Amino acid sequence: MDDPNPLWATLTAIAPWVAVAAGTVLGALTAPWLAGLVPSDLRASTDRPDGEVAPRVRHPAWFLRRPAVAVAGGLAAVVAQRHLVASDDPLLWPAALVLLLAATGACLVDAAGHRLPDVLVLRGWALGALAALAAAPWAGWGRVIVALGVSAGVWLLLTLATLAAPRALGYGDVKLAGLLALLLALVEPGAVLTGFVAAVVLGGVAALVLLLTRRASAGTHLAFGPWLLAGAAVAVLTHGLPTPERSPAAPPRRGRIAAMLRWLTAGESHGPALVAMLEGMPAGVEVTTSEIAAALARRRLGYGRGARMKFEQDEVSVLGGVRHGLTQGGPIAVEIGNTEWPKWEQVMAADPVDPAVLTGARGAALTRPRPGHADLVGMTKYAFDEARPVLERASARETAARVALGVVAAKFLEQVAGVRLVSHVVAIGEAEVPEGTELPTPDDVDHLDADPVRCWDAASSAAMVAEIDQCHKDGDTLGGVVEVLAYGLPPGLGSYVQSDRRLDARLAGVLMGIQAMKGVEVGDGFRTARRRGSQAHDEIERGERGDGSTVQRRTNRAGGVEGGMTNGEVLRVRAAMKPISTVPRALDTIDTTTGDAAKAIHQRSDVCAVPPAAVVAEAMVALVLAQALLEKVGGDSAAESRRNLQAYLDAVPTTQR
Repeated sequence: MDDPNPLWATLTAIAPWVAVAAGTVLGALTAPWLAGLVPSDLRASTDRPDGEVAPRVRHPAWFLRRPAVAVAGGLAAVVAQRHLVASDDPLLWPAALVLLLAATGACLVDAAGHRLPDVLVLRGWALGALAALAAAPWAGWGRVIVALGVSAGVWLLLTLATLAAPRALGYGDVKLAGLLALLLALVEPGAVLTGFVAAVVLGGVAALVLLLTRRASAGTHLAFGPWLLAGAAVAVLTHGLPTPERSPAAPPRRGRIAAMLRWLTAGESHGPALVAMLEGMPAGVEVTTSEIAAALARRRLGYGRGARMKFEQDEVSVLGGVRHGLTQGGPIAVEIGNTEWPKWEQVMAADPVDPAVLTGARGAALTRPRPGHADLVGMTKYAFDEARPVLERASARETAARVALGVVAAKFLEQVAGVRLVSHVVAIGEAEVPEGTELPTPDDVDHLDADPVRCWDAASSAAMVAEIDQCHKDGDTLGGVVEVLAYGLPPGLGSYVQSDRRLDARLAGVLMGIQAMKGVEVGDGFRTARRRGSQAHDEIERGERGDGSTVQRRTNRAGGVEGGMTNGEVLRVRAAMKPISTVPRALDTIDTTTGDAAKAIHQRSDVCAVPPAAVVAEAMVALVLAQALLEKVGGDSAAESRRNLQAYLDAVPTTQR
């Protein structure tokens, strides 16, 4: 959700108070008119049930008439506002208006003649039921049924009390109490008790004031209806008023939209295993352990890899969220074992280890941080006295966990939307694929994986291999550029309304989050920056792409993203990877223990890790696209997501897609 507007939050907070004031003023202004509607016989003294003439309060019009009508108006207004803020249901406006008139009329009649005529109260019941039914789409049928049940319970309880002590409470009060219980229970069930306690307290205070001012005696018969309404008003004010934090109209206080799909990883490079968690994936996505293992095998490929990739097995265990090859809708947990764990069991043990055991080479403190690595800054930030804890988590070994999750995301994209991805290498060192070379498609994945550097162009591939060989001889490392392509994306994923909802911004974020990445380009990116506007943008024309679309771009310089949203063209995004910071020809650094100049530590590493970086980038793009698709179409199951997507596409005019 977007950041809340402070003005809107303020208006939402004061709206109920404005409603109370408006209802109070309306009630006071209409009191004389309503008084004229009261039958003359009701304005006379009222007989008690036993036939005695009941003493009346002196000056009832001064003491009760306008305040009672004002309280009733305020109550009706705030109840109406409470519902309308949340539902925008037009049926509630006439219901609230008639309830206001019925409540004020009943209050006035009771104050004047100690009666609550059925012509007012029973119609109020009918209107109260109408208000409850009108609120059902917002409040839910369960809440409405509870409110009706509470109302019936109050009516039954007070009816029994009236039969037991008819002089204490009139049956008109019972009917009014049941109606108010219905309205209060709709606001919040706890408001019912508050309302009746407040009515008793307010009525008692009023009686005390009348006695002290000699306007009544101990035998005076006081109307209880106005105080039932006043107590209900107190209950609504204490239970029902929205605030900026809980108002149904106020947006939650978050800096960005709530992610429907999120992921986390845990584990260290030489720990027992890596663990990955994916939450929010719908049920019914077909995925198997062997497919995850195959993706991890692709990550181990590539010319220029180090010795670890020759024996690392990436043994996969799905710990939860998948059953019989189908996602279950719950969090998905994947474990990837580290083959060398037995050799590092003491060094990376979770529990304390005797320092004498750690004196060997593997346990020696790493105090010569590598330039370009997280070593030194990580030691500073987390107050470590050596680099081992830093490099273990900062290692690109962690990307194996993200690749595993990317498999699930890619399966969701393909099975719900027909979206398929492919990644390839476009540059290693000075060797690069010529501009204008035809792009690979998802059908070319096997061909790419068979190439030593995962390059689509044979001549460029040979040049890249030669570049790696020379770098290896020189005791150095190489970086490069990878590209990810996504085919079949529907238009409209992402948004332009806030910066953090723009799809290109989110893609750039996750790609920059891959270890050693230093730059991201969407479409022609930096090349477009050197062009004039007439040569930078993709002109729109009518055409058929074979997917039912009648609109297409003549070019795809934007890389399938315009205004932060997919436009239906092929998504094309690149990421630039720096050379690995563990350089065999060690770079200059200092020893953090002594402060003396030193050569950086050398851990076993690759000469070039650009080919596997393409596989990692593909996984991250899949995760973001799956997240964006879920935000667009939702769904608790893959089948539901498919239906929702099709409904969206069917609603888009053919002249716009």
